[in-house]
Amino acid sequence: MKNRAGIFRRRRGAVLVMALVVVLTGATCAALLFEITFRFSRVSQPQRNVYVNHTTVLDAIQTAKGYILDTNSADGVAMHPPGFDYDNKPIKSPSDLRFPNSELSSDRKVGSGVGLQRVMVQVYDAFYNADNLDAGLLNDPNRMKELPPPIAIMGDMSSGPGLQREGEKTISDTGGNDSAGSGAALDPEKYGAYLVRVLLYDVDGNSGSKLVRMAEEAFVQVLE
Repeated sequence: MKNRAGIFRRRRGAVLVMALVVVLTGATCAALLFEITFRFSRVSQPQRNVYVNHTTVLDAIQTAKGYILDTNSADGVAMHPPGFDYDNKPIKSPSDLRFPNSELSSDRKVGSGVGLQRVMVQVYDAFYNADNLDAGLLNDPNRMKELPPPIAIMGDMSSGPGLQREGEKTISDTGGNDSAGSGAALDPEKYGAYLVRVLLYDVDGNSGSKLVRMAEEAFVQVLE
């Protein structure tokens, strides 16, 4: 009987030791898994923020662009800011070329999975005569930075010419050297050139807004 009792005690002790080993091993694995998950989350967070910021900005650009293309096509007339006059109206401020309607000019807060953010959308008319720029504007570097470059399609529009910046000498899509002119021969009712600018800010209740991304897209629409 004594031998049996001893054997039983030894077996019970072995079982307890094995159970303790299992518990300690499980706890160690759980701690390692938590550490790996925490490290991965910390490393991947900046990458996720960059991706979310990119998609937020891209969506805002495409929304404004789609609105312009659809509206112009439906109306059969290229939209321009109120009071647009290609030939004669002096341009004293970038706001003279900025669209004021809410679909093309907005500043709103969004929650996109990376915290509270602000999305600012500004759309400019890039079809203007550079000769109409006011001297006060030309002498203000900060406001000139905001101004989009004037854009005009040169050559035969039916043959698919290149996109030119007015006043620059560039290589066109056809391979020739073209001097971009004033674009005055283009019909403002059938030709539209636009710059969509989107600014994305992170919003912090204590320190205000911090710019995290800015993107621009310029495009042209020629109506039949």
